[in-house]
Amino acid sequence: MGETDQVLLKSLKNLKNLKNLTKQRVLAVDLDGTLIQGDLSRLASYRLVKKNLFYLLVIAIWLVKGRPFAKFAIAQSMKLDASTFAYHDAVVQYLKECKSNGDYLILATGSAQHYAVKVAEHLGVFDEVWGSSKTNNTGIHKQSQLVARFGKQGFDYLGNSHVDLKVWKDAKHALIVSSNQRLIKKLQNLCPTIKIFAP
Repeated sequence: MGETDQVLLKSLKNLKNLKNLTKQRVLAVDLDGTLIQGDLSRLASYRLVKKNLFYLLVIAIWLVKGRPFAKFAIAQSMKLDASTFAYHDAVVQYLKECKSNGDYLILATGSAQHYAVKVAEHLGVFDEVWGSSKTNNTGIHKQSQLVARFGKQGFDYLGNSHVDLKVWKDAKHALIVSSNQRLIKKLQNLCPTIKIFAP
């Protein structure tokens, strides 16, 4: 087989994979407060300060350099064991069911990429991991990535807070982890809401 034939076969394979993906339901899932209880950056910061009060000053300096930098630095300084996190059991079970149904799952989070990858490896259900690196992957940044990749109404989104409204507005369906009735009402007026999980 010649080099041209190999390139052609590779292109056809990529096209087939793309077509298969468009047939799948795409579900993007937030991490902090949605998949797990609490916030990983805050947890790591707390443990750093508990380890040494000097980190209060260090973290303040990191924050001056921007949230993405601070999250990266904190993740590099404090290792966390993903198996010990307080997961929302109902959400984890739902994601396992989605995976078994052939859905394409993306962990899209404002947490540091390092932590997000550890969570994905522990659960074993995610096809892609989008964490914070150069930008703080929340709100409009997360929304723009999803729309650029899948188009408006080309994905479902599972989140938990007001900042997620920027993502839900372009989602096909919304899923939420919350008991905040005002937020849930606002969401239901914005996007078809198919599932509500108790926090």
